[in-house]
Amino acid sequence: MLTPNCRHLLEKLDGISSDVLWDIGDESQEVYKEAFPKLANFVSKLDFEADREKILALIEYLSKELMHPSQPTYRKEGGLSGFVTLTTVLGKDFTSQLLEEILPPVLVILQDSSVRHAAYQAIYEIARVVGRGIIMFFDRIVYVFSLLPKDSDTVPSYTNDILAKIVELAATDDGKLSIEEFLNFLKGRMRKIHYKGRLFLLHWIQNNARGLVDDEWFIIEFIDAWFHKLSDPEPNEREKACQELALILSLIKFGHVRHYFI
Repeated sequence: MLTPNCRHLLEKLDGISSDVLWDIGDESQEVYKEAFPKLANFVSKLDFEADREKILALIEYLSKELMHPSQPTYRKEGGLSGFVTLTTVLGKDFTSQLLEEILPPVLVILQDSSVRHAAYQAIYEIARVVGRGIIMFFDRIVYVFSLLPKDSDTVPSYTNDILAKIVELAATDDGKLSIEEFLNFLKGRMRKIHYKGRLFLLHWIQNNARGLVDDEWFIIEFIDAWFHKLSDPEPNEREKACQELALILSLIKFGHVRHYFI
């Protein structure tokens, strides 16, 4: 059932039948739904250290077999659901160690409009599992989101909604929203994040936690992010950065810069 270039994965994935692996991407909803409990059962029995090769082989199957560009939509959706099942069963600690392998194929498939909504949901579910650890990949997520076509009004609004939910998940610790702790966590990492991600985070802070951060730190970070945006490849974005910086510098000159951020 599997394509020839994935036959070698069967040797690594002993313990789960090829039928189940195929059914994950079956066109029939009934067959599709019956496959995931079997997949979850298989993953739950794995020892993360001893069976790491099996987990990596499963990731390779989901990304390269089911989510290959040549596959039909229902196969790609099966691959995305497979990643959600895998991360949910593995849990926070183990998934966090594999984010470098799990997240990139999910981000890549966002470019496919036929499964974009499913990919958004998969990213959110993965972020829900790893919590604060997702912030290490936040700039990559924002960058990929920024590459999505602007041919639909729903794309920018939906991406902003998903990003806001991801930030809230990153600010949640043990089921409780802990914004002050999250801000302290961010301060040492903000300059390592791509300017697009930084601007989104700063706007989020402005709307949700403005009174919890030091004015000087916040203003400096905001100005620095806008200066970096001057190198954006899009002329409209560079023009926007020029306008924002001109406004901020004018407010600084007249001693009203804090009004910009209220």
